[in-house]
Amino acid sequence: MKKRKDVRALVTAALIEQLAAGTKPWSKSWSISGTGLPKRHTGDLYHGINRLLLMMLGYDNPYFMTFNQAAILSGMTKDKGCNWIRENGKGVRSGEKSPAHVVYSAQKTVRDYDSDAPDAKKEVYLYCQSAVFNASQIDGLPDRYYPATIEIDANKTLEHHTAADALVKAMEDEAPIEYQGDSAFYAPSRDTIRCPVPQAFESMDAFYATLLHEGVHRTGHKSRLDRTHDYSEKTGRAREELVAEIGAAMLCCAIGLSDKPREDHASYIHSWIQLLENDKNAIFSAAKQADSAMAYMLDQANQFHGRVIAA
Repeated sequence: MKKRKDVRALVTAALIEQLAAGTKPWSKSWSISGTGLPKRHTGDLYHGINRLLLMMLGYDNPYFMTFNQAAILSGMTKDKGCNWIRENGKGVRSGEKSPAHVVYSAQKTVRDYDSDAPDAKKEVYLYCQSAVFNASQIDGLPDRYYPATIEIDANKTLEHHTAADALVKAMEDEAPIEYQGDSAFYAPSRDTIRCPVPQAFESMDAFYATLLHEGVHRTGHKSRLDRTHDYSEKTGRAREELVAEIGAAMLCCAIGLSDKPREDHASYIHSWIQLLENDKNAIFSAAKQADSAMAYMLDQANQFHGRVIAA
């Protein structure tokens, strides 16, 4: 019997490899092209670990789909044996390789060995993978799958960002933000964020990204999403910092900010490697919690400061 691949272990191993090389795979130090978070062929957003995995690829085009979905949408036809007929200008281009596999759970009926009944069965959920392609690797799709990109002017003067300002204002409405000092942190005991003034940062993007990182930390407060990480021990701090890192990266991607890695977070890389090596579920849990934090912050901004962006 063929041994089933451990999908969570494979994903975790790939992330550990990048972290060991000194790279935080979810961070981007450049602005995206304005196309936003990864989307399914239906236009629905990916969530959790799939959002993280596809963000890490760095494609300008946000759409991802399977080979079969690409074939259908591009108008390919099948032969009598139900195989797709290769046609120029339709489907995944010849030679293109799938850059990633999305993860999904599938229900399966298996024998229940905990039961005394010889024919007892139970339902279990297995993690599976499906290869996807980016729309930029596919020809012949409807025009909506090729959104226009926004050219980035590297020499422009950075100004206030409307969506980021709305997120920050929503954060200020919930609890205090103290703009002072030379370090940024969230104090859970006072439910307060402290951050240097914007002029202390090399760019407004860096200022916003730092505030959003601390904002994700604050969503864990018991009055909000109530994340129960034990801050008194190293593993708990590493778990929470991983949530904040990924959550801030997701928010930056969603609204079009760069997410330049902060120097003070380099010290966490070793802790993250240890955490992932000891717990193959850690990155899945962190991505899910980061997803929830992002949705919470966007909902607050959308609700009280006009439409920012869909979560």
